[in-house]
Amino acid sequence: MAADKMTPNEKMRKKLLEEEFKLRKKQPEHWAKTMYRKFAKPYTAQEMEKIKELGEKREKERSQPHKKKHRGKHAQKIEAMSANK
Repeated sequence: MAADKMTPNEKMRKKLLEEEFKLRKKQPEHWAKTMYRKFAKPYTAQEMEKIKELGEKREKERSQPHKKKHRGKHAQKIEAMSANK
C-alpha cells in the first residue's frame, strides 16, 4: 500500500509542473537579456594593449629570482645563531 501512495499520477505530475513553471517565472532574466547588457562592453584596443603589457611585465617579474626582503634585528640574530651551529 505504501508503494501506491508514492506512485505519481497524471494529476500530481501536472500540479508539480505548474509549480515548477511558477518558480521559474519568478527567476530574474539573464543579464544579457536585460538593459544592463549595454554596460557590458568588450575591451578596446588600447585596453587590450595595456593588459598584454601588464601580463608581460608580471611574467618577467616572476621569472627573476626573488630579492631578500629587509629583515629586522631579531631575524638577523636568529640567522647568525643558526649559521654558528
